[in-house]
Amino acid sequence: MRKIKNIHVVLENCEVFEIPAKSIDLLVINEIKNQILVNAYQYKNGETMEHQNADYIHLSIFKSGELKNLTEMGNGNDINRLHEHNDITQIELNYEDGESVGYYVPWGESEYINECQKSQFKNNFWKKEVLDITIEKLTP
Repeated sequence: MRKIKNIHVVLENCEVFEIPAKSIDLLVINEIKNQILVNAYQYKNGETMEHQNADYIHLSIFKSGELKNLTEMGNGNDINRLHEHNDITQIELNYEDGESVGYYVPWGESEYINECQKSQFKNNFWKKEVLDITIEKLTP
């Protein structure tokens, strides 16, 4: 079994929040699809851009947990930033062995607001307060 060191939550404005493993209550990533892009306009000699898309992500963060803004923008380590603005674009898992894997999340029609993202503060099974974030592909 592999262990994660932390996850990075990447926002639409390129802000990045780092959440240590001990601050995560739950993380589920489902319906993962690989994408490989060869774009002759951006990449030369057949270079590829590879990433993964997930149609469903559920992230639950302890409200009392640590949160670090790596870009030093906005409200610093305020968990309310993730709750008040639906603009997550990617979740990156950083493993203890040094490997990182990023997953792009579903996004709606809006340029700046992720219409696929919902969040709420609630109590988990053990009555601990968490920020519960769900991002899932919109159904037609």
